[in-house]
Amino acid sequence: MEPGISTESEVRGILEELGLYQHCEGYDTEEEGGSRGLVCGGFLVGYRPASDIVEVIGFSLPSEATVDDVIAVYGAPQSALAGREGIPEFPKTGMSLFYPHIRVTLGLPPQEGTVYKVVPSTLVSGVTYHDPESYARVWGPELPRWEGYGEYPQTDFFHSAD
Repeated sequence: MEPGISTESEVRGILEELGLYQHCEGYDTEEEGGSRGLVCGGFLVGYRPASDIVEVIGFSLPSEATVDDVIAVYGAPQSALAGREGIPEFPKTGMSLFYPHIRVTLGLPPQEGTVYKVVPSTLVSGVTYHDPESYARVWGPELPRWEGYGEYPQTDFFHSAD
């Protein structure tokens, strides 16, 4: 499966061949301005709006991959975004690292509080691959820059998809 190229029917064929399709659940919130795709255990496939072309493929990482491991292979991320998670009474902060040259977003597990501390041993909990169109549309060039290991306060990121 490849974002921007694979079709919904190709995805179904691959998943059926692997014996995984029966474990997938479809979702469709396009009428409400959302998205459409499949959730299959630890991974998801999303389709472009009003299309059958794969827009995004994401999966959870059960391994012990760390931020330092990823940087050793791909270099430092271009951007880092700390955002609110949870409820105000029990604040948590999530973190995403961005590699636009390969259209990859890494998700890091949430931490307690309103600041995210990234250290070399911080685990990577998920990976998302985007097609070129969706990466630019969803994230754009305005993402906060990666400033190296350290603390990142929560930010209210808003990308104008102009």
